[in-house]
Amino acid sequence: MTGMRTYLASLRPPIHHPPAFSLLRNYRRRPTTNENLIHAANAALFWRLWRGLGAWGFAKLYLMWITRFPIELAVALKRYGPAAKRVFGRGYAAQAWDMTRLAAVNWLPRKDYYAFALAGQKFGPPARGTVAHHVFEHASIYIGLAKTGDGAIHINNKADFIRFCRDHGFPHPATHALVTEDRVTGLDGDALETALPRRALFCKPVRNFSGRGTSLWQPAGRGRFRNHRGDEMSEEEMLAALRAQSLNEPGGILIQDGLTNHPDLEALVGPGLATYRVVTAINESGEPEVTRSDLKSLGDAESIANNLAAGGVLYRVDPVMRVFRFGHTKDILWTSRYLDVHPVTGKKVIDTPPPGIGDVFALGVEMHRALPEFFAIGWDIAFTPKGASVLEANYNAGMDQNDFYGSRMGELTAWHAQRALDATEPADSRWRVGADLRTPV
Repeated sequence: MTGMRTYLASLRPPIHHPPAFSLLRNYRRRPTTNENLIHAANAALFWRLWRGLGAWGFAKLYLMWITRFPIELAVALKRYGPAAKRVFGRGYAAQAWDMTRLAAVNWLPRKDYYAFALAGQKFGPPARGTVAHHVFEHASIYIGLAKTGDGAIHINNKADFIRFCRDHGFPHPATHALVTEDRVTGLDGDALETALPRRALFCKPVRNFSGRGTSLWQPAGRGRFRNHRGDEMSEEEMLAALRAQSLNEPGGILIQDGLTNHPDLEALVGPGLATYRVVTAINESGEPEVTRSDLKSLGDAESIANNLAAGGVLYRVDPVMRVFRFGHTKDILWTSRYLDVHPVTGKKVIDTPPPGIGDVFALGVEMHRALPEFFAIGWDIAFTPKGASVLEANYNAGMDQNDFYGSRMGELTAWHAQRALDATEPADSRWRVGADLRTPV
């Protein structure tokens, strides 16, 4: 397992997440709103990771951002600006000012500005009241550090996560091999003594994201396999190709059973594997609860990845009413195709009950009880003919602005952030939100 603090130190915030001036605020005289609490936890984590950088180090960081930001701004305006001007009537100069102000004040990326149609607000979006997805992520990590110190972070490492599922008895795809550049072993590094099973196999990098680097192999007879691109190989050739790929995949590549949809789900979205993203968060009573859920499905019969970036279709699930809500095709929502019916099956999805959602939610909650050091987790869970089966877990649970405005996720993030700040920061810390406004006892 990799220590959380060590892991985070290797992921210092990249330049394209601009170091907003919210990092420099003194929060002691700011009201204890959800927004201020989340931003204060984000800033406290950032300063903890960059401790010892010094004034000149921070100056260089801001200088790099200021130098690079105009280029990224121009790229965003060229890509999305014309559509925003046509749809919302907001000119290029106004869009540029909006994005500059939001990035400087609240760390909001340019893509979020367009993704959530902030250009559609009559006088431009307010500088306050926006929370970028990575600010949510950093606040959640800060909460976890306050709970466990240098606790283990292993859920984003897919090999470690599968071992966790196996050891705790949670349903997951059978994992047959771990492929690295120089060898093919079992999941624990033991020698691989048997041939791969002659059935559908799904291969994915241990540290992949958005479906990158995945491949699906079907048995082709005579001990051979055929991948989703039509390439046919023997088992030895297939493993050699995966070893070559693993040169660019830190941690290697997992070979797992290829799962199939439950018949009820297949009838709705087609045979390509669909997965539920279930976000659970620890509530005020110390119990996990479901705060958000989506169904990710394939947008066409040829794809093997259901992520939006790979052309997938996402349907929001109402976790209370347990019915499907709106569906869309990509993350710039106002340029997306909204879909009441699924493009593969032609079946109506909106307002119908999600197949297997009770079992899927129950599995997410049960698993989170075994990982209480994480405040929020995003689970990817398939509903198969054998029931719910977990594929992955993400400490970055896929939160965004829609999870902040009056939502349960925003409430719980702020609730935990306040307790983490009070428990971790010294009495004179500038991250203690509203400390100078509290009435002395």
